[in-house]
Amino acid sequence: MHQGKVAYAQKRIFETFLNTASDSIDEVETFAHASARLKTHFKYYSDFKVEALRNNDWIRFLEIQKIEIEQLVVGLKASAYSDYYDSKGENFPFAPTNSWKTKQWAVYSALQKFSPRTVLDVGANTGWFSVLAATCGAKVIAAEIDAACADILYEQVRRDKYCIQPLVLNILDTTPDVAVHTSLANDPHFMVSQFNPGVPLLLSTQKRLQCDFVLALAIIHHICLGQGLHIADAVQLLTGYADKTLVLEFVDKKDPLVVGEPDFFKAHYAVPDAFGWYELEVCIKELQRWFNSVGQIQLSSTRIILICSDKKEVSMMLSQKVL
Repeated sequence: MHQGKVAYAQKRIFETFLNTASDSIDEVETFAHASARLKTHFKYYSDFKVEALRNNDWIRFLEIQKIEIEQLVVGLKASAYSDYYDSKGENFPFAPTNSWKTKQWAVYSALQKFSPRTVLDVGANTGWFSVLAATCGAKVIAAEIDAACADILYEQVRRDKYCIQPLVLNILDTTPDVAVHTSLANDPHFMVSQFNPGVPLLLSTQKRLQCDFVLALAIIHHICLGQGLHIADAVQLLTGYADKTLVLEFVDKKDPLVVGEPDFFKAHYAVPDAFGWYELEVCIKELQRWFNSVGQIQLSSTRIILICSDKKEVSMMLSQKVL
């Protein structure tokens, strides 16, 4: 990551962590394209760590490791979305104020009404609404596909001690249950009593990130018009993360940002006539399949907040599907 290979590093960390693979990230792979300066830096600290291990001084080894890691810069460059709230004039204070717009008041009112213990903010950007939820007393997971935005939020969380876990996550490309690697069955360091191929080593993304309350603000048009996912599937996907409440912002095809930025909505602009199903009425109908209550708050002529609560039981959903 220090060398700028963020996506590759994330991929390799996932492939090798928690013993889900038999390989590891070794020195050859790490420094394959490193500068001479970075290699010298690593060699300098390696000598001290080896000496600490020779003396069986694990505390010293970890102290050196900590110093070495903290000196590496892994911050990301700003992206096109890094100043999202500033560019929209919506980088408001988090305490209620007259400067807030209808959207901020709508989300705040929902947080006050339902008092969720846990909140998942899908498409969190740099996390204004994540912080708002945290200030309302919730534990928050902020999921954002743009790593630079997640990085900005992470630094804010570290600085201000908010109860927020920023995650770089593409909601359309999540992981299923991860099984225990079969090679561990004969690993003498792995307790035999814990080895059960039928029990996942890592639960799926949806199982791990389920929360009382899900925020899906200005994201469904990207999922549907940008990626081509049908609105019924998009609603089901988002609803799967919500134990109780879903707050969804619907953005119409006629919205200025959709009309003015066709490159962000390639699926729609490739075949415009194929998206007749992307309508507010269809979205509400799909949400009513999952929730008994779907309230509406108009933000503009092309945007509306849908407050979905009183989630239906799975058994009820199955019976509706049969009917």
